[in-house]
Amino acid sequence: MKNISFFFSLKICFFFFFFFFFFFFFFFFFFLLQISVAYLNILILIELIFFFFN
Repeated sequence: MKNISFFFSLKICFFFFFFFFFFFFFFFFFFLLQISVAYLNILILIELIFFFFN
């Protein structure tokens, strides 16, 4: 019985570990995606400004 409860708690720990790992990975990927999209929008705005001022 002790081994079963130990493996059950181990399974719960692995579940929470993978849950937080995927959550932080998704958050980091979404953050990088937002930064890259904002950077591309800034480049497009700079090109439009140069295009209109030329």
